[in-house]
Amino acid sequence: MGNTDPGYAKELEKLKQLDDSERSAFLDLLVLAILADAKITDEELEQMDKELLCLPFLTDPEQNKKAAVQIKKARTFLEGNIHNYEVIDGFIRELSFKLIDPTHRVIALRMFIAVTMADGTTELERKRCVFLADCFGWPESRVDEIQNQLGG
Repeated sequence: MGNTDPGYAKELEKLKQLDDSERSAFLDLLVLAILADAKITDEELEQMDKELLCLPFLTDPEQNKKAAVQIKKARTFLEGNIHNYEVIDGFIRELSFKLIDPTHRVIALRMFIAVTMADGTTELERKRCVFLADCFGWPESRVDEIQNQLGG
């Protein structure tokens, strides 16, 4: 699953400036994406790895260590609550408040959608993509636009 947007690499460079809260939000969203339908597949894990490699702040060894801890923490929390839709919706809403910059929001939604699409998008994954877009202030059509860009 590739990204055909020529400005995407340039947008990713802006992620070097993220603070700890914003970095955590990106990581948490990627973990949620692999768990969005309560099933983790090899395709989703592979896509998540690809998305993680795009995050420029992970080239720093210190940030990489922090990321590993954050991913484990998020996965433990999410696996324990994945069927509690109220908790997951609150989690998504909280993460959306941490990402204010519109460019960061586009990248986060794009990465989230890419991971959920990796093994085919289920109805629940679609709902979570649409909910994240809504939390960012965008209509459902934004999800469709990104899915089309990603080849879905």
